[in-house]
Amino acid sequence: MSEIHNTSDTSGVQNTKVSKKWLVRTLGFAIFVCIFGCWGLFDAVIAYPQRGANVAEKFELEYLRAAEQSRVLDSASVADPAGEIARLREKNTQQQLTSAVEGARLQWLNALDTIGRAKPEHTTIADPRGRKSQLEEVWAKKTPSEPLAAWDLPLQWGITVAGFGATAWLLLLIVMVKGKTYTWNAATQTLRLPGGASLTPADVEDFDKRRWDKFLIFLKIKSSHAQLGGQELKLDLLRYEPLESWVLEMEKTAFPERALQAEAEKAADTAPADVPPAAPENNQSDKPAA
Repeated sequence: MSEIHNTSDTSGVQNTKVSKKWLVRTLGFAIFVCIFGCWGLFDAVIAYPQRGANVAEKFELEYLRAAEQSRVLDSASVADPAGEIARLREKNTQQQLTSAVEGARLQWLNALDTIGRAKPEHTTIADPRGRKSQLEEVWAKKTPSEPLAAWDLPLQWGITVAGFGATAWLLLLIVMVKGKTYTWNAATQTLRLPGGASLTPADVEDFDKRRWDKFLIFLKIKSSHAQLGGQELKLDLLRYEPLESWVLEMEKTAFPERALQAEAEKAADTAPADVPPAAPENNQSDKPAA
């Protein structure tokens, strides 16, 4: 993290403001996860149910065809789909589905159950023969969809909840960050924290930069501090401006040798590389021939 120098009036008292860089990045991510949630909601409410209904309709036609071949088409209506599904699944588990009609009926009811439509209003067929003729005409021109897996719809609802939940959390985080302010008195080098406690360089035992690359610094407070004695405070320098500059000023006062070392390292990094000495030129004039 590059060092930021405070160029404002050293006699005044300043307040932090939310970093525009952090705010834009957080809002951008909130928009992204919101779109992600909208995509999941669209699939869960519209796209997947339509696809599942398409599949169920095709299976219904296959079931009515099987019923016609078995001469039970007139009784193809299912008044209690939930009970019928349980009965057929039990028979299927025990490998007792002996007729093509039962297998086709279970396939149809399972497809309806996947999209939450295994209900009497979707399984009661007043005119099975008329319904079969209608579906034959429709599916002469229609392409079947890929069947839904049992976890397809729950997954889309999970994406919806995750997307909208993350959006809400990020917006709440922005509100919380905006609700906190650090105050700096340059004359006394006093940093007032959002909770009301104040720190001076003499109150800090160490400025731990173990996560400096993540714009975080940890202040180990001396045990003599009345409110924060013995605690370690984590400050997010990315969220607030110009908090980094103030913390570096405090460290410079508390540990001047570190500042000198940092300046020396910076000078060494920016110093030009050593240039090898040029080869000596031959200035001797040509001697006359003997």
